[in-house]
Amino acid sequence: MIRYPLLVYHYENNHSVDIQPIINFINYRWRILNNIVVQPKIMIIGSPPSSLLRKLVAAPPVGAMIYEENIEIWRGTPTPGSNWRMRIDRGDIVNLRDAIEIRSNINLGGGGNSLYVNVTTQTLSDETLHQLRNKYWREINRYVITEDDYGAALLAALYASKLNAPLLFQGHYDLMEIKDKRVFLVGEFTDSEIEEIESYAHIENRYSIDELQDTIIAAGARYIILVNPLDTIVGFNVNSTIFGLNRFYYKQSLLAPILAAAKRGVIVETPSLSYAEIDGILQEFIDNHFHGSKPSIIILAAPSSIPMARPNYPSTPVLNGNHVYYEVFNYNDIDIKASNIETGYHTIYSHPGHQFAPYIEYSWSLDEVGGRSIRRLMKYSSRYLEWIENTQVDWILGQPCGGSGSVVFYNYSKETNNDVYVLRRGVLYQVAHTEKDECNPCITPDDSVIVWQEKSTGDWDIAYDRGIKTVIERDGNQVNPSAYGDIIVCQDDLNGNWDIHVINISSDYSFTIPHTGDQILPRVWGDRIVWQDNRYGNWDIYMYDLSTGVETQVTVDENDQILPRVYGDIIVWQDNRNGNWDIYMYNL
Repeated sequence: MIRYPLLVYHYENNHSVDIQPIINFINYRWRILNNIVVQPKIMIIGSPPSSLLRKLVAAPPVGAMIYEENIEIWRGTPTPGSNWRMRIDRGDIVNLRDAIEIRSNINLGGGGNSLYVNVTTQTLSDETLHQLRNKYWREINRYVITEDDYGAALLAALYASKLNAPLLFQGHYDLMEIKDKRVFLVGEFTDSEIEEIESYAHIENRYSIDELQDTIIAAGARYIILVNPLDTIVGFNVNSTIFGLNRFYYKQSLLAPILAAAKRGVIVETPSLSYAEIDGILQEFIDNHFHGSKPSIIILAAPSSIPMARPNYPSTPVLNGNHVYYEVFNYNDIDIKASNIETGYHTIYSHPGHQFAPYIEYSWSLDEVGGRSIRRLMKYSSRYLEWIENTQVDWILGQPCGGSGSVVFYNYSKETNNDVYVLRRGVLYQVAHTEKDECNPCITPDDSVIVWQEKSTGDWDIAYDRGIKTVIERDGNQVNPSAYGDIIVCQDDLNGNWDIHVINISSDYSFTIPHTGDQILPRVWGDRIVWQDNRYGNWDIYMYDLSTGVETQVTVDENDQILPRVYGDIIVWQDNRNGNWDIYMYNL
């Protein structure tokens, strides 16, 4: 018998609220299955739309016929500074953006961090939440306090339910509330936060995310509840004439603590849309936490948040001479494949586990290529894979970029956000390591210039290093840089849409190639710049010749062509004209 069902309503678009499932539940499942004849009491947390209230009191089948005196509303009355800003790790956002752009062909503009970090959510004030806690607990002797992070909070909510204790978010409660109480901490806290809590309460236990997951598994959990904590901002958008809605499958991760409590499961978050990364995260978790036993897995997400199938098409091409390198699904994992565009000969660099995001070091011979796994870089030499040791960083993000015996990449830390590194002939160097956000690096083929995007004054600027670091300050956002010789290209939103911006760092001359629509993901080689362009409603490939000032439309197909790369006279890209993704080439 269901004692206290939780029903969720939310806005599907700017005008429509998903209400009917709540009415159906009250009329057909709550009353009939539980054989309840009396009026149920309804508590609504927040400020409900008037349409919901009208349907709750209306007669069936339109409404649920609830007496008004049985409806209690706890309205949110936020006070200045009391709104909760949901913090999402920048590294998670970048992984998400890369996966969307590569796998789903959705333009997030390259500076995806700025779109989602510090997303403000509509919440109750801290005082209102305090009153709500006192309504449900007559006496509170202990609390669970979680770090202010959505993914950590999902697991902490499960733990709080097992302890029958209220859940507090660090920084969003009155310290007097925990005075002389026992508290359990979940996640990461600074030393000063620990000292402050200890001055008011007794810390009974403190768990990292890994430690709490181990504790839950040791208590008998045999299910993994797999969620993507970013599904609050990722879903499926389609206009439905039947439902009158256009946003589906968002926020399913909110149900994870309830499902995990009912199924005796442990929550695992995978903040990515890349099948390879999700598969790697999940397998690593099972190996490290279940120690040989085989848990059951429940995926609490739509395919828009966690892909259910391996990508079975070539993607993310890069060029070197007459060879194209790209990802391909091969014998149950993702490997890097090479195709000789002159001879048609193909080579698969196969190795257990996933290898993806290929890059080229241009001093290498044509049968050598690099790539990345979840945590490490690797290179292939005469079809032999050698892992590149980079133990000073925990996680490789984005697509690496190769130079002449060097490769640049970035990783994330909570102390300094995203940082840029270069691995040069086996030695790891920090290129940009500050509290600013530095990501999406690229290096010229001769190793002379390293360029990246940097967020320092509220928007993204381009920075580069050729012995001395220089920041190119400009209004608007400039992201996704590429470099060759003295030329840096990037995408720029100064005019309200994304345009291609060109910078000569020797002469300090720069100009923009303005068009309608968006022009994104530029790459430069010699005098040629290529990018993907949606000025006509779908993505096409365009090229600009710096020596002549002539722009050329490379593709005219009505389907999408994305992710162009250029090397000499050859342009390659990912193409969907046949209903699935293929790699196409154009010889100038």
